[in-house]
Amino acid sequence: MDFGELFTDPSKRKRLLSAFLAVLLLAVVCAAVGVVSEIPALTIFSIVLVAGALGVIGKFLVTLAVHLAGTSSRLIKLNDRYDDTEKWLEQFDRGTRATFTSLGKAQAELRRSLEEASSDIGQVKEELGSEIQTVARESATRESLDAFVKSSEAEVGDLEKSFGVVRESNGKLSKRIDEVGGRAKDIERSLDHIREEAERVQAAIDAAKEEYETRLSQAKNALGKDIKEQDRLRRLAVHATKVELETKIDEVDAASKSEAAKLSKKMDSTSSLASRLRGDGYVQFNRLLGGKFASDVTGEVGNRLGLSIEHSELRYLERKVQQVEAICEGRLATTAEDAVARVFAARSCEGDSLRILEIGVLFGLGSGFMHTALAPFYDSVKLHLLDPFDGYYGSDHLDPLTGQKVTRAAVERNLRRLAIDWNDFEIIEGFSTDDGVQKKAKQGAPYDVVVIDGDHTYDGVREDFERYAEYVKPSGMLIVDDYGSEDWPEVTKYVDETIASDGRFEQVAVLSRTAIFRRKAVGTGKAATAAGGKASPEPTPAKAKTPSKKATKKAKAAKKPSAKKKAAKKSTAYTSSKKATPSRKKATSKRVKPLAEEIAGVGEDSEVAAERGG
Repeated sequence: MDFGELFTDPSKRKRLLSAFLAVLLLAVVCAAVGVVSEIPALTIFSIVLVAGALGVIGKFLVTLAVHLAGTSSRLIKLNDRYDDTEKWLEQFDRGTRATFTSLGKAQAELRRSLEEASSDIGQVKEELGSEIQTVARESATRESLDAFVKSSEAEVGDLEKSFGVVRESNGKLSKRIDEVGGRAKDIERSLDHIREEAERVQAAIDAAKEEYETRLSQAKNALGKDIKEQDRLRRLAVHATKVELETKIDEVDAASKSEAAKLSKKMDSTSSLASRLRGDGYVQFNRLLGGKFASDVTGEVGNRLGLSIEHSELRYLERKVQQVEAICEGRLATTAEDAVARVFAARSCEGDSLRILEIGVLFGLGSGFMHTALAPFYDSVKLHLLDPFDGYYGSDHLDPLTGQKVTRAAVERNLRRLAIDWNDFEIIEGFSTDDGVQKKAKQGAPYDVVVIDGDHTYDGVREDFERYAEYVKPSGMLIVDDYGSEDWPEVTKYVDETIASDGRFEQVAVLSRTAIFRRKAVGTGKAATAAGGKASPEPTPAKAKTPSKKATKKAKAAKKPSAKKKAAKKSTAYTSSKKATPSRKKATSKRVKPLAEEIAGVGEDSEVAAERGG
């Protein structure tokens, strides 16, 4: 677009301002929709539109400044050219006078030469008459000098050429006079005639010069008036454009402020919703997955765990955490990132079944979320939940954030709300430092995953690690919660000083506040054998009643190399295996209640009583 045309064409100015207002309104609408609908692309698009509109305004203002500066510079150049024209005219005048002086000298020389001339004076007269007519015609051409200042230079050049012709003719005349030296008297008469002709030529030249000077003066006066009038009109146009632009800018500014106020209100409401999702209020921990966490699990950390994780899966699990906390009583005493990190760490374990020992469960929401998220990837997931419940908090102690009692019954109700079968979890009530409690936990060893989330003192973490780390099977996962937390520095200290240097484990990653270790498969055979030889996976009643299950698993063993491949083909392999194996608990032994019934707790007491009685 040529912004210079905006100063002379009002219709183009109106169209540009209308387009600018439309772009701003579109940017505001896109920003509002992007913020309300949580679509970052629309918000970025609105920012790009606003930046482009501001760029157009900047370019227009720069063009206006350049136009004003260019007008001033053109006036200065025109004035300089006028001065140059005056100087050239002075030089032309001096050159003309010098030319006529030279001509006088040539005439004197002719007089001396004519005393010796004696031949063909008639021919000389005809040539001289022709040359005089040429001089007269060339002199007449000077009248065209007043057409414009530039054409005067060409006219002067032609005049100088004419004078050159005269000088050349004078040279020819001298030669002719030398040849006819005997005709002195006729030459004298011719000389008189030449003198008269020269005087007439001089008079014509003087008249032409006077007329030229008169017309040049008139041209200067007219040019000065035209320049002043153009400057006045240009200033009026610039002033009108400036006033119109300022008016439009004020209108756009007012409209932008109004839209910004509306957008601010929408952003405040959106920020309020986001703050509740982040955990502001009754929730102590964040319920959203951050960008760094997402990039870690979909990139390097996911590769270390041997998992291929999509962003859509992260958003699904993020929403799942919020749903689990919504339908359960109590709270999830960790962040959404840490809860999801435990799931991915457990998913890296190979095999058809999964056994998890969790030390410290509070209301059991984290345990229930793990089971819900892991069940689609394994034939069975068994939770072993170790917590003192009333023994740790006291029967009269309430959770400081929810005001509810931390009891075993609350954990059982939450697990049932999440449709987890009684056979899929075992509650070990007591302190993890008690020998009797450790003996019960040992009966379920070896475990695929052990989660240490109990006593967060240095001695408490040390006791749990020394007692239960040996129960992790080779290639199994050890998870330590609250690593790197400023609230629990002793957890970080013990992990860095002891667990990180323990030869049985290798550190896989740190996700959020979760430290993940894998037990080495080489070099720990004795410990693994001791743990594995004394305990075997606890059979579930449902499997004991299904004799075809063992045959089915044997038939599948040759075709299914690992749980990782099964997870990669979860949309097809898992569905087909569910159909081929009628003994799966989720498909046969339980009716999953709708979400509305789970939230309202409809029929829960009767179902719990029926299953306990069974």
